Amino acid sequence: MAFTESEWFAHVPLTINHEKVPATMPDGGESGFATQFGIKNGGANWEGDAAKIFAKVNNYANDIAIVLPDGSTQLRHVIKEYNGAGGSELLVAHILVPSIAGATDTDVWLYYRDDGAADQQQTVYLAADHWAAYYSLHEAAAGIGTASVYKDLSEGAHHGTDNVSAAGKTGQVGLGQELDGTDDYVLIPDHDDFTPASGLTVLCWVNPDSWVTDNKGMVAQFLGAGNQRSWVLLGVPSAGDGLLYGAVSANGSGSVNSGSAGTLGTGSWRHCGFTWEPSTAIRAYIDGSEGAVNTTSIPASLHNSTADVWIGSQYDLVTGADQSFFDGLVDEVAIRSVASSANWIATTRNCQFDPDFWTVGSEVLVSKLYRLRRFNPRIIVPGMNPGFMTF
Repeated sequence: MAFTESEWFAHVPLTINHEKVPATMPDGGESGFATQFGIKNGGANWEGDAAKIFAKVNNYANDIAIVLPDGSTQLRHVIKEYNGAGGSELLVAHILVPSIAGATDTDVWLYYRDDGAADQQQTVYLAADHWAAYYSLHEAAAGIGTASVYKDLSEGAHHGTDNVSAAGKTGQVGLGQELDGTDDYVLIPDHDDFTPASGLTVLCWVNPDSWVTDNKGMVAQFLGAGNQRSWVLLGVPSAGDGLLYGAVSANGSGSVNSGSAGTLGTGSWRHCGFTWEPSTAIRAYIDGSEGAVNTTSIPASLHNSTADVWIGSQYDLVTGADQSFFDGLVDEVAIRSVASSANWIATTRNCQFDPDFWTVGSEVLVSKLYRLRRFNPRIIVPGMNPGFMTF
């Protein structure tokens, strides 16, 4: 996206604290590393000139651009949640940075202008490299059976169908989605992107309400009927708690799992996930740390299931005593077509959890001529589109 600095009013620097990043940090693929940035009034990073952002952007935060310190390279971003009301200011955004490092801080600049700028967000936030799908789950429910409600932020555009009756929208990163544990789930139509050959990573945040009876699917392409199992991230009830597992299938019937990564509990947010490395290992993670690994009889490939992907269930959609529906809140579901490293997973969790991951600096005014033109639109700034304000 073309970016002309002289058309913007000001920027504030946003800095990723390198101490929150492992010393050895691989990039996120050709398209960069997906981060989440959040600030709110009264929060730990309500600092620098954070308040000035909300004083000057429009009611939808469309007039925000994220740019590298070169002042010309604009980065992809998506606003997940915004509230500009005084005293309740909140901004949560996905920002795709080219790379981050554990040795030095990473800087980007947040520009704003408040004059009717075109929306700077990108509907395709993540390129296809290493990404099968990504769901922020902030969308409002639209009615049972409504297609394409939950947007996939990757190029694949594998949007999810609304099968959720619960109204709760609390998330770990801004808004999320409540699932009632009875019959709520998000359906994502089957696609070959969900059967990668080179590896698999499945991640999400969950805040469980209860663990009863059958295994609970959090994210799965794992249908029992017709032997259409491929992979599943699930919680297994045990003494009133839930044990985290990841599992994959090579033939659609049997499966190999990671072993228990530990308990998930109830009433608090937990970051969980698993990876599959073909012929090598299945690893399960809780809160950014590897909790279990299995290196025995690991499949070289996944069964190419014809089942849909479900967020909130696994194996079947049977209601009643032996239901497989997850009961609780879910947020930030990521499906990657590569087995992500432990450092990549830890950093993903940190940027979504630790308020000190980002810091906000002081406002830098971009152009005196620009500021004059806000009050006298007959002044023309060189390089600026003279029609971007109303005469």
